[in-house]
Amino acid sequence: MNILFFGPNGSGKGTQGAIVQRQYQIPHIESGVIFRENISRGTDLGKKAKGYIDRGELVPDDLTIPMILDRLKQPDCAKGWLLDGFPRNLNQARKLDEALEAAGLSLDYVIEIILDRKIAKDRIMGRRLCVNDNNHPNNVFIEAIKPNGDKCRVCGGALSARSDDQASPLSAR
Repeated sequence: MNILFFGPNGSGKGTQGAIVQRQYQIPHIESGVIFRENISRGTDLGKKAKGYIDRGELVPDDLTIPMILDRLKQPDCAKGWLLDGFPRNLNQARKLDEALEAAGLSLDYVIEIILDRKIAKDRIMGRRLCVNDNNHPNNVFIEAIKPNGDKCRVCGGALSARSDDQASPLSAR
């Protein structure tokens, strides 16, 4: 089963992706992780992507899509995968669809998560990552998952803010 999660930052794609990954035993593929892996391995695409990332720019589709396809062709994806973080717009969706078809890969489900803009902003600006497990929910603006000071409410691990949250397009509005 090949699944695509689509939605704004802060909508819960990563949280829901972790649940789907456990339930169906398929890899949860995140575009940001793909970038970091290609950069750390020093691939040609990773080197090119790093230049854009270092300048605070979006990595172009002609670099992103080949990295995603390469990841989806790995042996652990043979029984399915869950992709999140890409595409972010209709043009990217069309390009990804064409690339998947050309690569002989199919997409079985697209799940769109819709979220009010203010709620998305609060989720992004308030979320905190646990050093022990990024999927432990901690958010300073949501009472039900508010951390214990600077400690994870689930395991007590140290918390930090995601660096890309501080530069999110939603955070500027």
